[in-house]
Amino acid sequence: MSCQTDQLVVTRHSIFFHHIRFGYAWKGPGSKQCVIDTVEFIPILTDSLCSLTCIDINRGLLALGNVISALCERDAKKRSHIPYRDSRLTRLLQDSLGGNSTTLMLACVSPADINMEETLNTLRYADRARLIKNKPILNRADPKDAELAKLRVLSEKLLLCAELDHIVEQMNELYKNRFDTDHLHDTVISELQKIESILNSLNQFVRDKFNEYPELISYIQELEDILTGLIKLYNESNKVTKLQEHNRRLQCEMSRMVSVHERQQAVLKRRIEAAAAAESRLKELLLRQKAIRNERDECVSEGNNAKK
Repeated sequence: MSCQTDQLVVTRHSIFFHHIRFGYAWKGPGSKQCVIDTVEFIPILTDSLCSLTCIDINRGLLALGNVISALCERDAKKRSHIPYRDSRLTRLLQDSLGGNSTTLMLACVSPADINMEETLNTLRYADRARLIKNKPILNRADPKDAELAKLRVLSEKLLLCAELDHIVEQMNELYKNRFDTDHLHDTVISELQKIESILNSLNQFVRDKFNEYPELISYIQELEDILTGLIKLYNESNKVTKLQEHNRRLQCEMSRMVSVHERQQAVLKRRIEAAAAAESRLKELLLRQKAIRNERDECVSEGNNAKK
């Protein structure tokens, strides 16, 4: 990536990303491991000439300087916020500056006296960047993720095998149905041939008996008369059956009423017996009450006589 500038501006800076991906055999539960790394080359050259075109470039470099200053601070409170979002340059370099990678920054300086100020600024810039301490970590694939991927592939294979078995079963069923259909087709053809032979025989019989047509008419009339009589007999038998059914229902109803009457008689008898027993108990109570009353009267009369 290079910045587009006009012919008057000599300030340039470029960023080159080179991704390296390599793998090696790992004797362990994770099988092969994959390591991914990124190499970024950032040559920076500053010049005293500035114009409106290089304002964005200088703003990006200023934001980069602020990020480097924030990262090299030892105080945790001052490092609570790192302004990565202030420019596009710092957003691109976020993983390299404050991530888990090893960053190499090339500072371009000049021994000429005319460039002494720029050289000093660049050296101060590089000195601050040197204070940043990162902890490089290999970006290797997690063995759990590899195992999950294997399990996912295995489950997909099992699903495909199940679908294949289902398709094979459907094909076998279709073949069986086709075989049954062919067999049924042969059976239908044989039955049709039999029916055709029967129809031919019947036609021949009708042609042979055509001369006996008057006798057949009289015979048919006799059969119709017999059929009419049978229908009448059947209707009468139906009436008799209905009457018998009605009689049976009446008998059932009568027997039910008789049983109900008997139960009512038994209940009435029990009530009469209970009433008689109650009446006898009432009579005994009345006699007892009368005797008690007589005794009381006698006692009262004796008391009165004694007072006199």
